[in-house]
Amino acid sequence: MYKSILVPVDIAEPELAEPAIAAAVGLAKGAGASVRLVYVRSLVPITYMEFVPAGFDAEQQEDAEAKLRKVGANKVIS
Repeated sequence: MYKSILVPVDIAEPELAEPAIAAAVGLAKGAGASVRLVYVRSLVPITYMEFVPAGFDAEQQEDAEAKLRKVGANKVIS
């Protein structure tokens, strides 16, 4: 039925995604699917790039990935 279920997560308020994650895990268990958490980061406008530190974008990406791992850490599909 499903191969993969995408769940959007606002990493500023990850607790709001908990009901959706729980529902997705329930569906995934029944269908033998995987659950993928997704967070969409806004890009820094090019006009501000000269004011942004060199590693800012990479740091933001790493931070977002770490927060998503934390949100999904205890969600097991068996």
